[in-house]
Amino acid sequence: TTLNNLGNLHRNQNRMHEALAAFEEALKAFRQLAKENSQTHLPDVAMALNNLALLNESLNQMNEARQAGEESLKIWRQLVRQNPEVYLPDLAETLNELGIIYAAEDRTKDARKAFEEALKICRQFAKHTPETYLPSVANTLNELGILECQENHLEAAGKAYDEALAIRRQLVK
Repeated sequence: TTLNNLGNLHRNQNRMHEALAAFEEALKAFRQLAKENSQTHLPDVAMALNNLALLNESLNQMNEARQAGEESLKIWRQLVRQNPEVYLPDLAETLNELGIIYAAEDRTKDARKAFEEALKICRQFAKHTPETYLPSVANTLNELGILECQENHLEAAGKAYDEALAIRRQLVK
């Protein structure tokens, strides 16, 4: 966990190579720990992979970002089968991130599928704890709106943006 935190600190300080080294070291350590106790440490592996995906995306290293994101997604799906209430929000977060990566790679069909699945999960959780999950609904709708604009589906983009804005306004009341 400390290495992930250090990686996030370096990323926030725009020290990307140091962040990458910290995330890679964290991933290596978590993989080793997961071999001994997967129940406890598999979520840490997925989190470290997600951090690598985010960092590589910001470095415009899309292939590495996608690979890390897809591996993280595979792990979250496995964990969701064991305990959906705990791990579905993490799955949604990873789907949203992968949607952004896919959109940057012009894989619009994959991006749409990822955003729509993330949105479905976020909406489900927002029914019970809106203050926690409505921001994620709004973020995913915004990303979907961006994708719709890129595809020149302006009416659909407007609907996504309008709903995201309505949620944001609701949250500040």
